[in-house]
Amino acid sequence: MPVARRLKSETREQLLAAAGALFVSHGYLEVTVAQICARAGVSNGSFFHLFKTKTQLAEGLIEDIACSYREEVLSRLLLPARSPEQAIAAVLNVHLRWVAGHGTRARLWFGLRPALLYLGAGPTANPHIADVANVVGEWARPLVAAGEIRPMPVEAIAALIFGGADAIGALQAGDGGAGALDRDLAKRTAAAAWGAIRGRTRVPQRGAEPSEPVLNL
Repeated sequence: MPVARRLKSETREQLLAAAGALFVSHGYLEVTVAQICARAGVSNGSFFHLFKTKTQLAEGLIEDIACSYREEVLSRLLLPARSPEQAIAAVLNVHLRWVAGHGTRARLWFGLRPALLYLGAGPTANPHIADVANVVGEWARPLVAAGEIRPMPVEAIAALIFGGADAIGALQAGDGGAGALDRDLAKRTAAAAWGAIRGRTRVPQRGAEPSEPVLNL
């Protein structure tokens, strides 16, 4: 990597790390660009060379966290040789371990992201929502066709799989992610998610009229 590009990347990482720590400790609205630059050891000019506003920096921070979440958590849903029930249990366990292992990032994920949306700061959640929909859709499509998962909109399947884990993760992140993972709670959450989307045990005959609406993928 050329030196100039490497330095730019390092400066960006310094700014994101400084901003993340300050947003967690002081709140997004209270933190100024000057404070971020001071903590990062970066000049204001370098900041504005990379980001137009504090909001753009915050969105970049959330995008980085979303990439980490996609690589570490969402990808687990697509691992081969798993039953649907096992796949859900595995991805929810990884989801909660991700929260426990990424204290600052998890608090930003569950705190800063909705705050930016509330403030109308930009479509911060849209890429992540699309990621979840794409992964869940790819995983669910053949299972719906086989009758193993109930036909329903992909957004509903995603919400039923991740809704409970998100609620637990948000509470755990609020404690800094330091709490031990409650494996029994994780198991019960996964079982509830599977029970909500589980389909018929018998695959319907080809050409039969569906009794429920088709999956919207």
